[in-house]
This record gives sequence, C-alpha cells and structure tokens, in this order.
Amino acid sequence: PSLGDAELLRRHGWTTSTLFEHWSSLLKSRRITRVAEVVIDDGVFDLQFVHPSWPVDQQHKRYVAQIGGLNFNLNCIDFYLRTTTRGAIVQYRIDPATAYAQITNTCAFGDRNSVWLSRELGSNRIVLKGQAQASSSEPISVTVHDPGMFFAFTLSEALRASGVEVINPPVRDLQAHARQNLILLAQHETPLELVLRRANKDSINLYAECLLKRLGAASTGGRGGSWQNGATAIGAFTGERGVPPTEITIDDGSGLSRKNRLSANALTQILAADFFGPHRQTFISSLAVGGIDGTLDARFRDDLKGRVFAKTGYVANARCLSGFLRTRKDQWYAFAILVNGPVGIEGRRIQEQIVAAIDRND
Repeated sequence: PSLGDAELLRRHGWTTSTLFEHWSSLLKSRRITRVAEVVIDDGVFDLQFVHPSWPVDQQHKRYVAQIGGLNFNLNCIDFYLRTTTRGAIVQYRIDPATAYAQITNTCAFGDRNSVWLSRELGSNRIVLKGQAQASSSEPISVTVHDPGMFFAFTLSEALRASGVEVINPPVRDLQAHARQNLILLAQHETPLELVLRRANKDSINLYAECLLKRLGAASTGGRGGSWQNGATAIGAFTGERGVPPTEITIDDGSGLSRKNRLSANALTQILAADFFGPHRQTFISSLAVGGIDGTLDARFRDDLKGRVFAKTGYVANARCLSGFLRTRKDQWYAFAILVNGPVGIEGRRIQEQIVAAIDRND
C-alpha cells in the first residue's frame, strides 16, 4: 500500500516518482533503453476494487480509494491549485504528473472557497469546478479507477521521461508470475511496522484494506486475497483469542462498511491478548499517541499527554476510540469506547472523560 504514497515518502526525502526513477536508472545501467510494454500481475488480490457496502456518492474521496494488488499514491491524484487573476480559471499541478485521467477544469478564482473535485464512477474522467479563494499548499485529492493500471501507466510515463522507450500501452497479465525465464532486476519492500503505523497512527483506510486482503491471500495460497477470505482469516485469529463469533462481524478492513459489527468486549480481549503477545511493542508503537502524533495529536494534551495509545474510528453516527492507557502509577489498561448515535463532538468529549476517569481511579 505504500508505493508512491506522497505524504509518507516526503518524510523520507522521496517523491512519488523516486522509486520509478531508480528502476529506470537500473534498466539503463544494463543498457536497456527500449521495452515492448509494462506488464503488471496484481493477482495477489482479486479485481474487486470497491467494496459493495461502501457509499457510492463518496467513491471519489480519498478515504474511499479503490484497493488493488498494486497501488500508487493511495490510488489518488493530488491537486495543488494556483490562482492568478480574479475570475480566471485556476491553474493546477497534479501529483503524480500523469495523463492517466482526463481532467475537465472550470474552477475559477473567486470570493468563495467552494472547490469541487470529483470523478465519474467507473471511469477516470475527473471534474474540477467551483471557486477557489486562494492558491493551495495542501493537496486536494481525488481517487482513480483501477489501481493496477494506474501504477502501470505512471511507471510507463516515468520510463519514457527517463529515456527508456515504451512501445505499447501497459497490460495486465494475472499469470505473469508463472512465466518462464523471468529475470529479477529489482525488489522493493516496505517493513510491516511502517505499514501498521500508517494504518493506525494516520488512519489510512487503504492500508487497512490491503492488510485484510493480504491476510486473505496468505490464508488461501498466496493469490486472490479478497474481502471475504480476509474476513475469514481475521475471524480465525479472533476466535483463537477467545472472542465469541456473536460479538464480531468483519466486512472490510477499515470499518467504512456499515456491516461491520463488534463489541467493546471483543476489542478489549484482542488488545489484552496483543499486550501479552510477542509483538506488543510493535503494535503499541503503531498507535497514535495522545497529544503527540497521528489522529490524536490534538487530543489528550493535558496530563494524559504521551500516555494514551489508541486508534480512532469514525463514520457518521459512530465514533470510536480503542487502545491502551498507561496510568500515572505505570499500570496499563486496555479500553474500547464505542459511541453510537448522532453525538458529534460530544462523543469525543465522552471518550476523553472515560479515559481520564480510568487514570484517576487507578
């Protein structure tokens, strides 16, 4: 899930195109300056890119990005707007700089900040419209259709830009891994700890979905990871930790589907098992820290700062917080606070009061 993740790569001094530039240099070092096409085999996952329970009207938004066996920049194109003359159409820069999508731009420099960036379902036709009050230094993101081909297309463009001729359009071949006489030129891996931190600290849905499908692939022979076999793998894991099947129903990896069901008891059982497991520190380090980083950087800034390690969760009418508290007496508590209903900001306040009460009463 981390390939070309612009936000993550900036922290390590890379850009979305750095990896492709390295691969291009590697090819040229072997005097390869012309290839027929880029062939992708993303069959580690199935080709169901969108979960059937996800909201149709939000599938252009970053947190509802499509999920594939190959992903690039969270399967989004990031727009940076630049305003010039009032009333004129705004200019923009996109990252990655690609022709994969067809972009229509009618967004004007005006008095209101009402930028609308969307994509037609099932296509890569993107529309930028509305008004922008000023230039933007932070990206506005829109999802793409078919993550694997997005990866292949941008790789083809990067090869051409570096002087490696690519004759034909990219193709998908789910049996490419079985071809004879393949030569391994390069291998890129991201440590699992980094992937967990991105999923948990920053609450990136795509990372969580990729983890679920990868578990499904591993449990069924290494190919065709899906939401169904991933959920089955998670069910086996939670069952081993004593969670009753009546207390947990997994439908996707991120919690975006409203068919997910679980109890606070199930969550605390899992957290307690992990706390006493061999990977405790890795898991706790992946969680947001109250008052310090991730989705909790602006919360628990009082005397609980640095002592709450948790994962947030939010969809309309459900606000959740689960994790660990290290009390002033250096005791550890696992907690799960699941708030249902249209509580808004009040739900956050209730969660924080409960965590503070645990700390006071230790």
